[in-house]
Amino acid sequence: MLLLAVLLGLLIPSWIAFAFEKAEVQARLSRELTSDRDRYADLLAVSLREPLWQLPPLFAEPLIDKIMEDPKVTRIVVKRMPEGQVFLERGAIKPTSVEPAARDIQMQGNTLGTVSVQVNEDGVTDATAAAQQRFLWRTAYIGAAAIALIFITLHLRLTRPVDKLVMQSEALADGRLHETMEWHRNDELGRVGHSLENTRRALAKLVGELQTVNVDLRSENEQRKKAETEIARHAEVLESRVAERTQELSATNATLSVTLSNLRQTQHDLVESKKLASLGRMVAGVAHELNTPIGNALTIGSTIGERVRELQAQADAGQLKKSTLTDFLTSTVEAGVVLERSLARAAELVTSFKQVAESNSKEELSTFELVHLTAGMASRFTTTSEDIAIDFQNRVPPGIFITGYPELLRQVLGHLLNNTRVHAFDNRTEGQVIVQAYIAGNHVEITVSDNGTGIAEDIQSRIFDPMFTTRMGRGGVGLGLSVVHNIVTRNMGGKVHVRNARPRGACFVLTLPLVAPLIPADSDS
Repeated sequence: MLLLAVLLGLLIPSWIAFAFEKAEVQARLSRELTSDRDRYADLLAVSLREPLWQLPPLFAEPLIDKIMEDPKVTRIVVKRMPEGQVFLERGAIKPTSVEPAARDIQMQGNTLGTVSVQVNEDGVTDATAAAQQRFLWRTAYIGAAAIALIFITLHLRLTRPVDKLVMQSEALADGRLHETMEWHRNDELGRVGHSLENTRRALAKLVGELQTVNVDLRSENEQRKKAETEIARHAEVLESRVAERTQELSATNATLSVTLSNLRQTQHDLVESKKLASLGRMVAGVAHELNTPIGNALTIGSTIGERVRELQAQADAGQLKKSTLTDFLTSTVEAGVVLERSLARAAELVTSFKQVAESNSKEELSTFELVHLTAGMASRFTTTSEDIAIDFQNRVPPGIFITGYPELLRQVLGHLLNNTRVHAFDNRTEGQVIVQAYIAGNHVEITVSDNGTGIAEDIQSRIFDPMFTTRMGRGGVGLGLSVVHNIVTRNMGGKVHVRNARPRGACFVLTLPLVAPLIPADSDS
């Protein structure tokens, strides 16, 4: 393939050069032929003046015959003017003749006649063929010499080095890495040879390292086998210990099961005990709260009964006086007022207890705007807080609509505001209460905060328990916040918690859904 490429590389330029050479020779010979034709025509136009003027054609024939001896000239025609009579004619028209050259024969400004010289291209064709033959022989000689020179050069500079590279590559493939590859050339093949030598050295180094690693791996393999044997021995011992430990754990598990059962029973007993304790505290609180109004009513009732009996005895004895009867009526009216107040207090307490125990509500769902409800609560709260100057601020923004139970929400806010009025501003004559709200996703968060005394952290987890109050015996029942917790969590599907406000006071937080759940008609705690 390389030799074919070299031949093509020589033949193609030679053929192109041959075509150019042929065209150049043919053009040069054509120019020379045309130049000779024009020169003969000019010569005859000058030489035939006298013969054409006053001499017969005999005197012109030697010159024309001499010119006709030139093989390039094929025909000469001389004519008289103006009649166009042929004065002298030599030769004939050939197929290879070119266009004739015509000249006017003039003397003293008069045209005596014309001369026409015609030549052929046979000589040009023969000369071109000879030149082509010489060029081909010359090209053949040069090509043969070039091919021989290129072949020798390729053999010395390419074929032998490539064979050497192949032998060295085969040596690498056979694993003969100890044989050094020497190269004393700096051309492309020399660089390939140096790269192959570097590869040999790298492979020799890598093979040495691999042999070392192989020895290490064999040693590690032997150690691993010894370790596996040792592990197998320890595994047997471990399995024996695991079996023993499993038996121990089974026994321990049985003991723990019994203990867990006892703990669950103890936990159940503790829960029941806690429930009973809570119920006991509640009953004690209820008894304590009801004891005062019922005791007052009982005392007043017994006193009225005793006074009535005394009055009856005086009437039977005829000793009843008008003043005695007037005093009795006056004291009875006063006692009746006290009795009515005590019984009303007792009824109020019973109603509060029912609110703690029961969570049913007959109110239906309705949609209302929160700001209108809190505005109504503001007027009611200000009216019931005449003894304390409370600055009530309704900061609920407009546009918050809730689908829920407005009366229950009024009851919840009423209990919170009443708790604030009773507990937050103890021994104070003024205070501030702020009601705010904002929407958080599908819920609305309502805050009732004050700047009062706040709630101690150790009792914040107990303030929603029934009957828990810090004003026991001073008008506090401990039911308001419990009612709030029951309504919010059971009826309104929300949450309530308390935190201390900044910089002081307490803050109750109600988290209610924008659409409250339905309350079943038979809902009960």
